[in-house]
Amino acid sequence: MKIIIQITLFLFIVFNHPTSLSDSSTDTNLDQNEGYLLLRVIFNNPFITTESDSGILRIRLEGPETYNIKNINIGENHYLVKLPAGEYKWERVTIWGDKYFTLEDEAFVSKVEPNTISYSADFIIYNKGNGKAKFEYINRSAWAYETIKTHYEDYLDKYPAVYTGYGKDYFFEYLEKMDSLTKNEDRP
Repeated sequence: MKIIIQITLFLFIVFNHPTSLSDSSTDTNLDQNEGYLLLRVIFNNPFITTESDSGILRIRLEGPETYNIKNINIGENHYLVKLPAGEYKWERVTIWGDKYFTLEDEAFVSKVEPNTISYSADFIIYNKGNGKAKFEYINRSAWAYETIKTHYEDYLDKYPAVYTGYGKDYFFEYLEKMDSLTKNEDRP
């Protein structure tokens, strides 16, 4: 029994890690009309027991430039993408066999502001089985900020994180003020 628990714990640790990808190269500089977009895709699929293949081939965003998100695993996936400023609509989710879901709801929109790290919401996919899925777009600024601090801190040192989703959210501004106060207290 102890061996089974150890193996289970090992498999949980190995396979329960978020997928991250930065499409920006090591060059963190932006042109005047460019920004970074933090994309967080959460995929919940109780029907597949492997982390290596979610069954999602790509998610397409349409805007000033078309962008396809790939390498999507079960669980949390995050991507920091350099894009021209503007509005991007989450357009289509393509799954195995080139079948796809078209996202016609106007709620699935991300905005990129120039010279910032923009975040609009987490895109959450629930597999319902039999070729059905549910999609949600939820503001989770606290988790988004933690993702940026953990995986993209070099970018955060150069560009402010801003919320660009529906409604107002001053959480990023609050955290940046708290960080600057902490840094000022650390100075001699």
